[in-house]
Amino acid sequence: MNVQIDSLNSRNSQILAFDGRAIRDRGDMLSLTDMWKAGGSDPQQAPAKWRALPTTKSFVEHVEVTIGKSDTELFKVQNGGKSPGTFAHWQIALAYAKYLSPEFHVWCNTVVRERMEGGSASIHPAAPAPSSSAHCAREARLSYNHYMKMARMMKIEGNQAVISASNAVKSTVGIDMMAAMGVTHLIAPSDNAVMNATVIGRELGKGARDVNIDLTRLGYQTAFRDSKGHLVYEPTAKGKVAGGYMADTGKRHSNGTPVRQLMWTTQTLEALRAELQMEKA
Repeated sequence: MNVQIDSLNSRNSQILAFDGRAIRDRGDMLSLTDMWKAGGSDPQQAPAKWRALPTTKSFVEHVEVTIGKSDTELFKVQNGGKSPGTFAHWQIALAYAKYLSPEFHVWCNTVVRERMEGGSASIHPAAPAPSSSAHCAREARLSYNHYMKMARMMKIEGNQAVISASNAVKSTVGIDMMAAMGVTHLIAPSDNAVMNATVIGRELGKGARDVNIDLTRLGYQTAFRDSKGHLVYEPTAKGKVAGGYMADTGKRHSNGTPVRQLMWTTQTLEALRAELQMEKA
């Protein structure tokens, strides 16, 4: 691997070049697009995908606080023109280099750092980088843990949380974790059939409206209206014990948030049936 800095006799500056590929700089900023090309141009490691990762966002927020610059000052995106691409503050560029490959990171950490501090450097090629699959797996793991925490904050639990987090990782990192692990389906926590208020009503000889009244009255769920006046139900602690949970319907509201519906199980049906019978006794 030919790792070097090529000289340019212009205003006492130098062209940064990794393995013969030039990496443009603008003051204290480096071209992430050039770095990506020098690192192999893997579509899954493109600057835009990297910026969307939770770990990247967290790091950028830390840089903002540390050096006192905003996101718009740390990143510059140029579309079109003679030199399009994404530029970022050199400290962020170092983090991106680490994401691309260990070898590239070692080079940037030595050459770029000295360049930005007013010096110049060259280093010998680093040892061969390990398979990028290990790096991608780490990114997927960190992202999955992040989305699982978000799921808990949104009160998404069980298999629904696993599926939601896995879908988010696939969307941002590009790795289908369940497929990679050979998981084709998730085993339900019990043999209980999933049902909504309408199905429970059929079993009890009632309409869905009456079932919701009973479920609310007996403490299985809470009822409130959202900002648009729509009636919304959520399971209480008692309802969750009886098998209630919020499920993603696969639809989205106009603001992009997922549409969720309260679902029940056979366990809920039997618990509700028993309480209603006790009231009649």
